[in-house]
Amino acid sequence: MNRSVFLFSFLFLLFFLNEVSYCQNGVYLFNELQELGRYKNSWIDVSWGIPDDDETSIYFNVTAATTGWVGVGFNEPGNTMPDSDIIVFSVPDTERIFETTAIITDRYALHFETPRIDTLQDVELLYSIQNFGLTNCIFKRKQITGDNEHDYNIVANRKTEMLLAIGSSDQFVYHFERTNIVTDLLAGKTFGNSKNGWDGDQVGHYSNDDDSFEVQWGFTNDDEIVWKIKAKTKGWFAIGLSDNPYMPESDMIVCVVEDDDNDNEGLNRPGYAFDRYISDKHGTPKMDLSQDVKVLYATQYDGYSYISISRKLKTGDLQDRDISEDDDETGYLLWAIGKDDKFEYHHKRGSVEIDWFDGDTGSSLDDLNPLRWLHGVLMIFSWLFLNLLTIGLTRYNKFQQGGIWLISHIVMTIVIILCTIVAFIFIVVYASLNNSSTHFDDYHSIAGLLIFLTSLFQPILVTLTRLPYIKPKGKLVRVFSLITAQHKNLGYLLMIFSIINIGTGLYLYDPSTGIWVCFSLWIFVAVCFWFVYEMLKVIPSIKIGKFNENNAPKAFASLSDSLITLLSTSYTLLTFLLFTIIFVLFAVYTERS
Repeated sequence: MNRSVFLFSFLFLLFFLNEVSYCQNGVYLFNELQELGRYKNSWIDVSWGIPDDDETSIYFNVTAATTGWVGVGFNEPGNTMPDSDIIVFSVPDTERIFETTAIITDRYALHFETPRIDTLQDVELLYSIQNFGLTNCIFKRKQITGDNEHDYNIVANRKTEMLLAIGSSDQFVYHFERTNIVTDLLAGKTFGNSKNGWDGDQVGHYSNDDDSFEVQWGFTNDDEIVWKIKAKTKGWFAIGLSDNPYMPESDMIVCVVEDDDNDNEGLNRPGYAFDRYISDKHGTPKMDLSQDVKVLYATQYDGYSYISISRKLKTGDLQDRDISEDDDETGYLLWAIGKDDKFEYHHKRGSVEIDWFDGDTGSSLDDLNPLRWLHGVLMIFSWLFLNLLTIGLTRYNKFQQGGIWLISHIVMTIVIILCTIVAFIFIVVYASLNNSSTHFDDYHSIAGLLIFLTSLFQPILVTLTRLPYIKPKGKLVRVFSLITAQHKNLGYLLMIFSIINIGTGLYLYDPSTGIWVCFSLWIFVAVCFWFVYEMLKVIPSIKIGKFNENNAPKAFASLSDSLITLLSTSYTLLTFLLFTIIFVLFAVYTERS
C-alpha cells in the first residue's frame, strides 16, 4: 500500500475513534446521513449522500490532511475552475473544536482566479472539527438551489467534474494539492480522475522525474484509446509508439496548443495533433496521409501545455502501430518536447516501457540522464578549466614555473585526455541506449568526435617526434618540424572549438539559467585575463612567456614575477569556483521554466 495512503488512513482512524462520542450530541447522527458515493486519495477523503429528512438536498463529508482551507467545486466534465461552483471551508486552529464553528463560504470562479464570494449563500454547515492534523467538515446544500447564475445544479444522470483542493493555512491563497474527478453524484459513481475532455476510467499513468512530461491514458468504446498529455512547454510536444525505445519505425503524434496573445492562461483554446511516422532511419517524422488522431481538449496554464487526444486502437493505416491486447510483448512510449511551435529538433526527450492495457510502466531511459550531465561536467572540467589553465600557464608563466612548466603541462594534458575518454564513453553509452542507428547526427556530436580524436592524435605525434631513437631523414625532417611547430597552433584551435562545442552542448541540454550565467562569466573572465597578460607582455621588464634558463622556479623572485603568479593564482581559483558552481547546478538540475 502506498505509504501516504496508509498514513492518511491511520490518522483518519484515530480522528474517528477520538471524536465519535461527540457526534451523538452534535448537530447530526451518523444514521441520518446515508452515504451514496465516496472518493479517497492520499490527502483527501470525501463522501456524499442524501439526508434522510431532506431528499432535495445533498450532503458532503470531507476529511483532508491539512489544518488549512479545503475546497470542493463542481463543473461540467472536462472543465476546471472557469465557470465553476466552489465551496470553501476552514476550521480555526486556535482551540480544539467540537461545535459547528468552521468558516464556510459559497463561491464561484469565472476564470483561473481566486473564487469570488457568492451573494447567495446556499450552503449549510452541519459539523466541523480539526484534530491530528486533519480537518473534517460536513455540509449540505440543495441539489437545485435556484441560483442559476453561479450555482451548479445537481440532477440525476448528470456527470459532474468535482474539483478538490487544499491549502496550507486558513488564509485562502493558492492550493498546494488539487485533483479533479468525474462523478455522477446522485448515482454515487466515480469515473476516476478527470481527463479534461474525457471522463473515462484511467488505465495507466507515467511522468518523468522533473515533471516536464506527463501522460495518462484509458479506453473508450473498447476500440479507442485516449491520451491526456501535459508538457512543460509552450511549443510542440510529441508522443510515439514503438516496439523499442528508438525512433526508427515508430508511430508519432506531434501536438501544438495555440498560444493566446492576451495571455488568458487556462482557458480552452485550439489544439492540433498531427499523425506522423518515422521510417527505418532517424529523421524528421513524416506527415501521415491518413490523419487518425482527434483533439478532445487543449489549453495552456502556468508554463505547461495540456491536450487530450484519441485514436482507434486499430486504424487500418499501415503507418500507424496497432494497439492490441493480444500482443505478447509490451511496447514503448517515446516522448519529446520542443521549445516553440516550429517543429524542429527537440530539447528534451525520453522513453518508457508500457503495457497499454494493464497500465504498467517499466524501465525508463530518463534514468540515464546522469550519464549525460556527467559527460558535460567532465568536458567542462577538462576543456574549459584544465585546458585553458594549461595553455595560460604554458604561454605566460614559463619563467615563473621554471623547469616544471613542461611537467605540469604534460600532467594536465594527460588528465584532459583521460577525462575526455571517460566523457566520450558516457555519451556513447547514453546515445547507444537512446538510438538504434547513428550516434553522430548533429554538429555537437560530430565536432565532439573530432575534438576527441584530435586530442588523442596530437600528443602522440609530438611524443614521437621527441623520442631519442627516432631520427627522421630526408622529407621526414620537414614533416616532423611542421608537426612540432603546429602543436601550439593546433592546441589553440582545439581550445576555441572545444569552448564552442561546450556552448552547443549546453544549448542541447537546455540547462538552468545559472549554468548559462556561469559559462558566460567564465568566458568573460578568461578574455579579461588574456587581455591583461597580453598588455603586460609588451613591457620588456616583465618576463611573461620566456624560458627560465636555469630551470629554477621564479614565482616570487621580483615584484613583476609576484604579480604574474598572483594573476595566475587568481584566475585558477576564480575559474575553479565557477566550475564548482556549475557542478552543483548540474547535480541539482531541473529543466528551467
